[in-house]
Amino acid sequence: MLRLVSTQNMEFISACAGNRLEAVEKYLQSPQDPDVTDTNGRRAIHFASANGHEECVRLLVEAGAEKEPADKVCGATPLHLACLAGRAKMVRLLLELGSDTDVVTKEDDSTPLHWVVESKRGSLEVLRLLLEAGAKTQKLKKDDFAAIHITAFLGHLEMLQVLLEFAADIHQFSGSGETALHLAAQEGHAGVVRCLLEAGAEKDCIMATGATSLHLASESGHHHVVELLLSFGADRDKATEEGATALYLATQHGHMEVVELLQPTAKRKGPELSCDARKRHRQ
Repeated sequence: MLRLVSTQNMEFISACAGNRLEAVEKYLQSPQDPDVTDTNGRRAIHFASANGHEECVRLLVEAGAEKEPADKVCGATPLHLACLAGRAKMVRLLLELGSDTDVVTKEDDSTPLHWVVESKRGSLEVLRLLLEAGAKTQKLKKDDFAAIHITAFLGHLEMLQVLLEFAADIHQFSGSGETALHLAAQEGHAGVVRCLLEAGAEKDCIMATGATSLHLASESGHHHVVELLLSFGADRDKATEEGATALYLATQHGHMEVVELLQPTAKRKGPELSCDARKRHRQ
């Protein structure tokens, strides 16, 4: 059933979305319920937060607006929307007002942290604000990914580095049994792979299928990642549960550049490593 919204309520929401503070104050003094919603269940505070209108949010909260309402689209709160839009000042304000860093959407159990690392407009400053406020890095979405898995899969190197600063678990398995290294290797993100290896990620960690990161990179033809894994001592002879080696997978998929790297007679020289990585590699 279509839910109708009064003209005054829509004008009030529009004033908040557009940061027309004089109009907002006038409506609130009329008086106006600050928690009216549009047809999607979004309130004025959702729009003001998404658009970065801090003073408007303060006015709404002072008028008694709920600080963490969930919309009817996916269960997003103002903090989710501010994080998605990369609004660092707004995120700081919402956290000061007591917003929960680990609140989840009803759609897929996403926290604001998940929305930051998934967003094309993801902000490192916003990421740090959430982590400094105690956001939990290990929480899994319904698709079974934690923040570290998302950054590895998408190749968001700088965000991964921030997560590692806050002790995100590089060995955490996703719900489907993958580590961040598996995902980065599979997607060909060499910079992320290097970062994880230098942080101590287990190079030969296996999935339920027995596949390692080397298997995944070889099957996908990511020769730079294969070369990097080999330089860190990844086991080129390890087989999956079905008996497939990295060389077999590369051959089956016609990745000849990878095949050359994996041949027993291939020179085992990898790309230059950092000083810290050389020390670990020699140990």
